[in-house]
Amino acid sequence: MDNIPKVSVVVCSYSHERYWDTIETIESLVKQSYKNIEIVLVVDRNLDLFKAFNESEYLRSLDNLIIGFSNLPGLSNARNKGVELSSGSIIAFIDDDAIADKDWISNLAVFYKDPEVVSVGGPMKPLWISGEAKWIPEEFYWTMGCSYKSQKDTIHCVRSNFGSNMSFRSMVFSKVGLFDDKYGLINNNMRTGEETEFGIRILNTLNNSKIIYTPDAVVYHKIFEFRKSFSFLVKRCFGYGRAISNIGSQKKLVDNQLQSTETNFLSYLIKFSFPERLKNIIRLRSVCTNIANIVALLTFCMVVFGGFASGELIQLINSFSRVILHFNESSHNYLAKRKLINL
Repeated sequence: MDNIPKVSVVVCSYSHERYWDTIETIESLVKQSYKNIEIVLVVDRNLDLFKAFNESEYLRSLDNLIIGFSNLPGLSNARNKGVELSSGSIIAFIDDDAIADKDWISNLAVFYKDPEVVSVGGPMKPLWISGEAKWIPEEFYWTMGCSYKSQKDTIHCVRSNFGSNMSFRSMVFSKVGLFDDKYGLINNNMRTGEETEFGIRILNTLNNSKIIYTPDAVVYHKIFEFRKSFSFLVKRCFGYGRAISNIGSQKKLVDNQLQSTETNFLSYLIKFSFPERLKNIIRLRSVCTNIANIVALLTFCMVVFGGFASGELIQLINSFSRVILHFNESSHNYLAKRKLINL
């Protein structure tokens, strides 16, 4: 294995509810066709869960497993801890409720033969645990952490990949920094956008760097009942809109190199998604499903825009507050100088 780059795979977990799901994730990594793998399991602030993993006979039998503990809150900090513990020249990430295809790592690692490639990821396919939700438009499967309709399904350059199916050269973290903990899930607080911000930062920092999407590196994402709920999906949409607003001007630099993901997505909705479903309704094909899809499409689009608008408003208020603070400080300094002169 000396000639095969070591790949460290980081799995982050925070809840006892995901204990057996995490074990399944690790089992899928053990079965990988790529053999030079190090598994790094990071527990997010849960000492009981950390103890349970350390006492697991199955996990203790694995000689390529490291179990770490993150004292800082949130998924971004847990991933950063995973980076710290990893020794591979490539670091991959998968969530604790996902199952990797047996050739996942092999299909990621092959692209690192190109020195300009700094990151590779692939599709997230839904693994329906309690039945498929037909009312959710496939275009918005990204709200459940899955690949979505309109997404280009060929090998191509992207600005970021799914957080549960992404990999990086380890040197990227020393040159670009770690994941920004202003983004990313904390407990059940529906924050998002950490992989998007990080990917954009890479492309803005490392000249001639490439982030690759390959359809062959497949990960399956478990869709639990809560992920199909309307409230969950709305929160995801709002959080994404807010995250895109926060990323702001940083994103615009990358959009000069890569066509905007949001622009492509909106264009697809207008040109294909709505017309296709309207045609199906007219032709009396799956009328209820198509009507539900149209309503969901409109609702989710408005919520994403609402999240973006609220982010812009908050930034505007913060900017105005800074201007007022600066004006008050300047006025105070001016009056103090005048007082000294008068003395």
